[in-house]
Amino acid sequence: MNTWNREAIAGIMAECGKIALEHYDSPHVDFKKDRTVVTQADREIERHLERYFDLPQEGSYLIGEETLEKRSEPYVESALSKTAWVIDPIDGTSLYANHLPDWGVSIGFMRGGVLEEGAVYLPIQNELFMTAQGGLFHGAPEALMRIEGQRRPYSHDGIVAITQEIARTAGLAVVNPVFAGGSAVFPLTHLVLGRFIAYVGQLKLWDVAGSLPLLRVSGFRLQLDDGTPVGNRVDETICFLQAGDPHRWRFRANLICAGAEESVAKVIEGLSLARERRR
Repeated sequence: MNTWNREAIAGIMAECGKIALEHYDSPHVDFKKDRTVVTQADREIERHLERYFDLPQEGSYLIGEETLEKRSEPYVESALSKTAWVIDPIDGTSLYANHLPDWGVSIGFMRGGVLEEGAVYLPIQNELFMTAQGGLFHGAPEALMRIEGQRRPYSHDGIVAITQEIARTAGLAVVNPVFAGGSAVFPLTHLVLGRFIAYVGQLKLWDVAGSLPLLRVSGFRLQLDDGTPVGNRVDETICFLQAGDPHRWRFRANLICAGAEESVAKVIEGLSLARERRR
């Protein structure tokens, strides 16, 4: 499969959600080399997606969190230059493993190094978010409707979502309420719905590959905290991509997503103040 088809992707997402929910009440938990949590559902979903997307003979490649280590370097180079599906089978695995609801399946469609389309499915809520042909769609997989993203202006009572890494280390010195979740897909899809004013964190490509197209098509501001704009091209200006780099697939700085320029400015100021306080 090397094209983005709204109906086909919706069906695939529903299949992935079904696999995840089959294990949800008693997930089998394991640990990866970096001591992060992985479950049987993560691996089963990624294997399921391989059937659709890992087809080099058809020009289709898969960049997935759970299978990337087994890919050869020529395979990865082809993925970056041709058609690639960047997936996170369960974003928020620690939440999933502890029977908390704010996790989801993420798929980004990248062609020639350009992240063109994306989809995120939240199985517990039965909510699918998807881009297609320049529009944003939302709803149950079988009943998607076109919607407009809600870019909420900055306000003191607006919630800023941050990653666990920021919560555990540098912190964020802002007056706003702060939500420190365990996934990217939950706050980013709810940012699209206007329920957060900003999201910030140090992330890897597959964490946000399904979400960034949702935000971009809705007109959100996307940048690194060093000022580098984040467009739809995935290259060395925004990510570490070189083979052998221990930071490979990570964004080069904290990624900030927000509906208003003032929200971006407040987040950057808050990161700087938090760093100063820790010196």
